[in-house]
Amino acid sequence: ELLCGKVPFTGDSEWEVLKAHETRQPEWPPHLTAVERAVLQRCLQKDPAARFQSVHDIVAAFGAQTGTAIGTGTGTGIGAAPRPGGPPPLPAVPPPPFDAPPPIPTAPRLRRRSLLPAFALAFVCGLLGITLVWLLAGVRPVRTTAAATTRAGASAGTDLGARLAQFVASAQRSARLAAQRQRPPRLQPLDAAAVAAPPDLDLYRQQVAQLADVPEFTAGHARRLEWLGRPAVLAAVALLQELDYEDLRHCRRAAHLHDFLGQTLGFDGLAVESSGCDPTPAETCRFAATADAWRRLAESFVRDDAAFRAVRIAHGKAVAEVVR
Repeated sequence: ELLCGKVPFTGDSEWEVLKAHETRQPEWPPHLTAVERAVLQRCLQKDPAARFQSVHDIVAAFGAQTGTAIGTGTGTGIGAAPRPGGPPPLPAVPPPPFDAPPPIPTAPRLRRRSLLPAFALAFVCGLLGITLVWLLAGVRPVRTTAAATTRAGASAGTDLGARLAQFVASAQRSARLAAQRQRPPRLQPLDAAAVAAPPDLDLYRQQVAQLADVPEFTAGHARRLEWLGRPAVLAAVALLQELDYEDLRHCRRAAHLHDFLGQTLGFDGLAVESSGCDPTPAETCRFAATADAWRRLAESFVRDDAAFRAVRIAHGKAVAEVVR
């Protein structure tokens, strides 16, 4: 998946994916090098005996030159035979010699009573007292700062949650008004510069579009996209601006994207369910108005990774980090 941008096989059910693993050969994207393609082909052989037998062979295969023979069983390339017995054992390091400390000379016992033990005891007690006071004085500001930071973070999260709630309420009113007047807003593309979109956003968009097309979109599909983080959110919002909401299939995809965005950001106020029939003009207006609301929300509240984490924290989707 890291090399190709997708898993080897997909399907509408787990059974179809397992069947493909048994009977089909994966398709390779054109950007793979010859070495990468050869390594993947050997790793995904149906017969386990035909695969690499150790991690050392895979590392050697990736480090081999492009002209190394494949499957010849010689050299250190892709076809190299596995090393018998694994890597050589690490040399045993003998423990450092232990020299017994010399015996502590005993001082001659004083016949007269000395005040030295009393002075030594007083000095040690005083030193311990000073150390304890210093530690207590140093711990209090840390605790106070941590508590203040926690309160400040909670207050900021409350303010952000209130502003998001106001935004969602306003967007819902706009969607209802657009449906009543049957005047959908003019959709605009997501401003990539305003949201600091990553350069590989198209790769995320392909994965988002692929999962949005499944017939039955579940919470598991949403969690799979949620693991991709903010780039997947931006890809979903950008895709919403390009759908044709007069088409039933596009409305279903939009409903799936609404579920994913609501689960990832922690609220479901911006969602439109598809009726399963050809969309009416009012339904088309609601879908378009909701897509425009997601774009405005992304450009206003998810402008960078820190803002994305703040939105999730405000809705209980992540735990705030307290800096001590």
